[in-house]
Amino acid sequence: MVVFVSREMLEENFPFFEAPLDSLARAVLNAMRPDSPSKAFAPIRQRLTVWEKSSRSLVPPILPLVALTVAAAADMGADERGGPLMYYGRLQEILGEPITAQQLSNSFEDVAWMWRTLSQWITEQQWLGPSTILEDTHLSRIGFARSQAVISKQDAANLRDFFFSIGRGKLDDLTPRQLLSELMRWNRKFKRLSRVLTRSLEGDQTGPEMKLLASVMPLLARKWDGQPKEHQSQAQLRVQIRLDLDAWTARWVVPRRQGIDALDVVDASGRELSLRSVGVGGFYRSTGLPDSVASSIDSSHKWSTADVRIQMKPRKVWMFAVDAVSGDWVSTNVLEPFDEIALLIREDQTEDFCGILDAVGVQGYKRIGGSRQIVNGWDLFLRVNLSDNADDTRIIEWLGYGRASVEESAESPRLVNGLRVRSHSGVEVYVAGGEPDLVVPATPFGTYSISLDGSDEMELRANGSALPLHKLVTPDPASHFLFINDSHILEFETIAVDDPNLVPANNLMEPVTGRNLVSVDTGRERIVLARSADHWTVTRHGTITKIVAPKIPEWLSNAGYTNEYRFDAEVPADAVWLVTVRRDAIRSIKKLGTADVELNLDGMGASEAEWKFLSRDEGLVQRGADWLNVVYQARRLLRF
Repeated sequence: MVVFVSREMLEENFPFFEAPLDSLARAVLNAMRPDSPSKAFAPIRQRLTVWEKSSRSLVPPILPLVALTVAAAADMGADERGGPLMYYGRLQEILGEPITAQQLSNSFEDVAWMWRTLSQWITEQQWLGPSTILEDTHLSRIGFARSQAVISKQDAANLRDFFFSIGRGKLDDLTPRQLLSELMRWNRKFKRLSRVLTRSLEGDQTGPEMKLLASVMPLLARKWDGQPKEHQSQAQLRVQIRLDLDAWTARWVVPRRQGIDALDVVDASGRELSLRSVGVGGFYRSTGLPDSVASSIDSSHKWSTADVRIQMKPRKVWMFAVDAVSGDWVSTNVLEPFDEIALLIREDQTEDFCGILDAVGVQGYKRIGGSRQIVNGWDLFLRVNLSDNADDTRIIEWLGYGRASVEESAESPRLVNGLRVRSHSGVEVYVAGGEPDLVVPATPFGTYSISLDGSDEMELRANGSALPLHKLVTPDPASHFLFINDSHILEFETIAVDDPNLVPANNLMEPVTGRNLVSVDTGRERIVLARSADHWTVTRHGTITKIVAPKIPEWLSNAGYTNEYRFDAEVPADAVWLVTVRRDAIRSIKKLGTADVELNLDGMGASEAEWKFLSRDEGLVQRGADWLNVVYQARRLLRF
């Protein structure tokens, strides 16, 4: 037995309701406890407990709630995995106020228990067939609903292209089984469907999932309007938080967009948001946004018209920069341009973040919490200067993780609408073609590799700033690389598979015998990595080459020293680099001739490393020196 619900199925089977999903959501919400921060589903669980003590012959009294959890999973446009924060936001959009995404997250253990009980009951009822409810060890609470969302919202959108390729006339003549066979052939060629749906199509042809698809697919075909999938062309606006530290207040604002002076939009429940450009400020005068940031900071809202989409989405971390006109702090997704930022962090996470700031060496910041919180439940960090520490992976990963999830990290890598994105460090950035709300960059800066599977057109977005990428897939194999700084697309480059600066992603140290270049296996994924050696890793950022020493000698790393510098260079074997390092930073780097330094080669002759370490002074480390001189030399010519 498969549990599956979608908006289309509800509308088809309950035509007498104007909005059947909303009606179902109101019924479930009335049975919940919306004033409880962590037991919102307790009344429904109590009903199930009473049912368990009975004969268990009737259907468990939780199906309306179960249906909504599956509908929320189907609404998610991600492929196979989506962060829990995204899921709870989708479910909150369905249920509506006064429930919040944070309440749902805090209360969802009860729902997971209900799913387990339902799966056990289905197994006991042999006439229903085997249960397809799966427990996910990665997403331990929302995985049950995700396992039933056979056709996601994004799959439904991509199916429009499949229906268009068949044509209305032939589509009406196909039996359900023939329709599924055509879909399998289409997906094998173009690879447009999610992994979940692909597995269902390619799995047991007589199993319950295939039977479900045989009933759902003709329904979607009948509802099809005869048009192919529309690429997202709506203008994207984000609701931000504005902090007035003089009045000690926080309020929701929408930054102005050039060319849009007035706007009236509605959300799914019909509530209107009105925006007007007044004066010279950078924000609209608005009516319809929530009055209190504290009471709505965990809510998810979406207002839209055919041309504009406005979103308000929850985060675990809010970053702020100073608005040049008002002088207030306004939330932003851009980190690097600002010497000083402010942060709102959930109070139960602030001790961890303080520990990271202290470990990295960030000084002078001010934390405001307790009774002085500007937003209840959130601590405010002021005077946070990361300019000297922005590349520290501990800060990057913490801020990136904070935006991605409040419960569990997402699986990597992600494949969204034929678009695979992965960073060098393994931290993921999420980019989608048809779902710009899925754009969740996880690091302030990075280089990401992209492969486009069968799509000849893709719209790539970085936090709402669209860059159309047309006809990137050619008969000649190629890899495409995106350079992104968390909010804006910096550069997009196409690189041939035989480019010498590419190396297989799963093997970063594979030399080519007799050559200075790495080998290229055309059948594997790539990352932009020019060189890997014992002491130095070389990566290329467009025209910039970054050389970093990840395996700095133990006597240096134990003393807290790191070593990093960026430059364009060709490193000849007869050149020597004098690097002056200090704790957690670099002081200078100088290219020396062999006559400028006396080389100490003791113990280095047998090393196979591309770079050899030439000298050291442990006495400086023992005396706690602020800086050290370290000399490296390339063993042979390295081209970048």
